[in-house]
Amino acid sequence: MKIRQELAYKHWLSAAMEEVEEKYKNEGYIVEREKEIGRYKADLIAKRENELIVTEFKSTPWDTKKSSRVKQLRSYVVHKLGGKFNLVWAIPPKEKSIEIEDFELKLHTALNNDFPDELDSLSTHAQIEDVFDIFISDIAIRKNAIEVKGIGTIEVELKYSDRCNDDSEEIFTDSYPFEFEVILNDKHEIIDIVHLRIDTSSFYE
Repeated sequence: MKIRQELAYKHWLSAAMEEVEEKYKNEGYIVEREKEIGRYKADLIAKRENELIVTEFKSTPWDTKKSSRVKQLRSYVVHKLGGKFNLVWAIPPKEKSIEIEDFELKLHTALNNDFPDELDSLSTHAQIEDVFDIFISDIAIRKNAIEVKGIGTIEVELKYSDRCNDDSEEIFTDSYPFEFEVILNDKHEIIDIVHLRIDTSSFYE
């Protein structure tokens, strides 16, 4: 799932303000947000005895008017009030794109060849139909292998046969989230499944 940039910046800014506020409170400061100071309004003000710290948070580029206002606020705090002024950049990390060509197909094949016990126990006969929504969370490149970790969704066809009546067969499909760790060779072929955990709890609910 891709989070809209403006939403990510909004929540990252709020989290940054909360983090700084908690830090100052733990150090014994009285902290206020969106507080008027002189003819200006500051994002966060921390006071302790004769100490004053004013913090502004920046998450997106400022226009000329905003930049000028912050410069004036800094000058007022430092030169008129004898306080400290901090500027905190609150920018979420850029999303990294990790992709291995045909990885979903390769994972699908590897799981069918080494069929998971969690799925085999669900029905008379289970078959993996699809592997999708793969998110690779970590890649470690070793001398002779590549370790890949991530999560995804697996779609399974479940068949139930009546042992007394071979013509009686019930079929349905279900999907389950799973996490994995696999080893690839230098040709990006999966040569080992180190870890696999499929959450089939919804099947039993």
